[in-house]
Order: sequence, then structure tokens, then C-alpha cells
Amino acid sequence: MDTNNIEQLVHRILSKKQILSYGNDLLCLKSPSIDLQLEADSVYQDTYESNLYNDFILEEDLIQYLISAKIIFPNYEQIVKDTEKRLDKFKMSLYQEYIDIKKRKRNRKQIYSLKKQLVKLQMEVQSFSFLVLETLAKGVRHEHIIKNTLFYHNTENLLFSAKDTSSLEFSNIVDLISKNVLDITHYKKIARNEYWKNYYVNSKDNLFPYSAIEYSEEQKTLINISSMYDKIYEHPECPSEEIINDDDALDGWMIHNQEEIKKQKKEKGVDTMMSDKIRNSSEVFLMAGDNKEQARDILDLNSKAGLQKIKARFDATKDGNVIQEDELPDVRGEIQQKLRQLNRK
Repeated sequence: MDTNNIEQLVHRILSKKQILSYGNDLLCLKSPSIDLQLEADSVYQDTYESNLYNDFILEEDLIQYLISAKIIFPNYEQIVKDTEKRLDKFKMSLYQEYIDIKKRKRNRKQIYSLKKQLVKLQMEVQSFSFLVLETLAKGVRHEHIIKNTLFYHNTENLLFSAKDTSSLEFSNIVDLISKNVLDITHYKKIARNEYWKNYYVNSKDNLFPYSAIEYSEEQKTLINISSMYDKIYEHPECPSEEIINDDDALDGWMIHNQEEIKKQKKEKGVDTMMSDKIRNSSEVFLMAGDNKEQARDILDLNSKAGLQKIKARFDATKDGNVIQEDELPDVRGEIQQKLRQLNRK
């Protein structure tokens, strides 16, 4: 997205309307008023209720329906969660290893691949959204808004009240509007651009000549994203400008901070379980009982070396073998290390 495009998008967002060229006509799509949105909500509800007992399924039942029909795997939701976790992990690695160009490229490659996997997984479900009742109701609501906000340019004449429109023509216009929809990446680029900042920074609390209730969806989203960047710059450990301008690396920075906050909370929680007598011991064993979440929190407090030690001990005793403490792999390694140190002395 070049500077000219960003400037045009800023003008569009500030004006709450966009100009569209369709055939020989110049059209203007305006942001819906709160009254029109309220009216559209009523249209949604009427559509939902009148089709509730027709051959539709509810949104919350779609995944289970597709699993029953053997269209997606039974563990589909877990696959999505695991893929999202892996994506977060590589974003965090991108941030932490940003200075290493080779690792940066490797992390980017993994992030790109995982994003593609997530899109593919989401499409497996979204391609069947036509079966969902909420999708029908949202479509009718959206149609109602478009038909009441799309005007001939520089007139107060609605396009769809002026003539009968075929479903094909309406579909073509919806496709044209859809191509202009901004995604989160666009908003971030606009928020970081100096042209927008000149508006935002100088009149942050009085940017628009109307109340927040009249903000368009684009205005609300851009202000929220800009506010997010404000908080990042105010953070005591604000990342470099290079990281801030890299969406995936910045996501990694935020994930890293969230993990640190979670870890601190866990440490405080586990700290209350320990007495002063055992707090400074080299190894501390805590009982979690049947509480799996608490057990996971305790395990997460270990360093990588600590987790490796736990794994080595489980591997050594997994067949039911009973062994002495000094025969454990990590203990034996520590003893050998101490012997080598004594020999040097």
C-alpha cells in the first residue's frame, strides 16, 4: 500500500463514505446511521425467527454437523487451537530472534505456512456457511443497509429505489463493495503512517465533530488500532521501530509480554503454596492433586533445563523401574560434573 493509497483511505475514513464506479454510474456508499442499524437489527431478527424451523442449522452447531457428515476431522477444533498456538510460538520466536537474519527468515517461513493452514481450516467450515441460519439473517441485514446507504454520487437519490435491481446486479455491487473492505493489516499501516498521525496526534480527543455513537465502523477500528500503538509506545519496554513496523514481530512482542504476565501470576499463586523453609531449596515438589490446570501451572514454572530433567526422570522410570536417586540421569550427570571439578583442583 503506497502513500497515495493511504492518503485516499484516510480521506475516505474521515468522510464516512466511499466513491464507487459501477458501469457508467458514479456511486457513493455512506456509513449507516445508528437508526438505520437499529432498523437493520429488526430485519435480522424477523428473518431469523421466520426461518427458525426451516432447513437451516444454527451457527453453534455447524462444526458438529460437519463432523457428523465426515466433512471435517472429529478433532477439528483441537487442530485449529494447536495451529494457532504454533503460530503464536513462531511469532514470539520472530520477535526474540529478530536480530538473527537467518532465524528471522526461518520464522517468517513458518508463520506464512501456519497462516495458510489456518485459512484452509477456516475455509473448510466457512464454505458451508450457507447452511447456517445466522448467515441468512446477516445477509438480509447487510442487504437492507446497502440498499439504504448507496446513492448516486452528489445526489440524495438511492440507487435501489430508483429502479428494480436484479439479484445478479445486486450481487455484482456487493462484490465491488467487498473488494474495498479493509482488513486489520490495512488499518495498522494507516495508523503508523504520518499522514494519519497528523490528524490523530493533534486532535486525539476531538478528532470528529460528532459524538462517538456516530463514528463509522472504519473510524472506530482505526482509532482503536491507533490507541493500541499509543500504549505500545508508552510501554516501559517499548520495542524498536523496526519491530513495531513488522506486524508479526509486534504480535510476538505482545504474546511474549502476555506470557510474562501469566508466568508472574502463576509464580505468585505457587509461592503461596510454599513455606519459607522449602522456598530456597534446589528442588521443590508440590502436590496438585487432580487439578490438571494447577499441575500445568506448576510445570510451566520450570526452566527448559528443568523440564528436560523432569522428562529424563519420567523416561528412566516409565517402565515401572525402581532406581536409586544417584542413578537418575540428571543426578549422575551432576555427580560426574562435580568429580571433574575436583580433579581440576
